[in-house]
Amino acid sequence: MPATLKVLSNNNIGTTIKIVGAAGGDAYTIPLKTTLSLTATGNLTFDASDKTIVRTTGSWATDNVVVGTTLTVTGTTNNNGSFVVAGVDGATITVDSRQRLVDEVAAAATVAAYTSPLAAYGQIISGTQRVNIGRVNWSVASTATVVRNSVTVYQLAGSHEFNAGYGDDQQNDQSIVVTTVGGVGTVILELKKVDGYVPLNPPGIL
Repeated sequence: MPATLKVLSNNNIGTTIKIVGAAGGDAYTIPLKTTLSLTATGNLTFDASDKTIVRTTGSWATDNVVVGTTLTVTGTTNNNGSFVVAGVDGATITVDSRQRLVDEVAAAATVAAYTSPLAAYGQIISGTQRVNIGRVNWSVASTATVVRNSVTVYQLAGSHEFNAGYGDDQQNDQSIVVTTVGGVGTVILELKKVDGYVPLNPPGIL
């Protein structure tokens, strides 16, 4: 049986998830960022009052743009920047009401888009926001590891809880991999959004 993930709780700050590893050891990967492949958008029309961006060709929905997706726009006169999607209707998206748009039709604009699978768990990540592990709780038959950006940040044994959290500079671009070794184990991670990041030294064996 493969490792499984269960969402324990959601709020506007963070999400608590539980990874259950199978007997004999198993790994579960938590992706934090997925880059979308967009078709040609044509001209983009920005509407300041409606907070919308409309494309002349293609469909945002067909390109898998959803609520929580971040769009990074370049090549405009007044609307370069990153925008969090608050609504999708075919060729029209509505951005977060707190974000500023300027009325403009941009023929040379280009758009990059990425989404976080954590958006499905109540985490919408935008701008300089990052995802940090705020708390880790575990009970494992042998050992377990938590790896971020190819660095082992937690080596877990037995049963315990650690609340200091761990931050790094690239967590939104890299996955978190939780691996249980040698037996059934559960690892609970509290993932929190923060503005910017505070790098901490990995705590080692806990």
